[in-house]
Amino acid sequence: MEKQFKVKAPEGFYGHLTPNKIYDVIWNDGVLFKITDDEGSKIHCLFKKCAHINGNNWIKVNPK
Repeated sequence: MEKQFKVKAPEGFYGHLTPNKIYDVIWNDGVLFKITDDEGSKIHCLFKKCAHINGNNWIKVNPK
């Protein structure tokens, strides 16, 4: 499993996540990852073509 990191939601979608917000990844296996959404639910996401962000790709944010 890869070291923990953060992801940023891209612009151009609607739903229970916020565009341009950075989310902490709490689990990942290289294809799927888990975050806590804006309503407090833990959700599984795909790095590419994720249904939670209307088929867009997540932006990986490396810690400094």
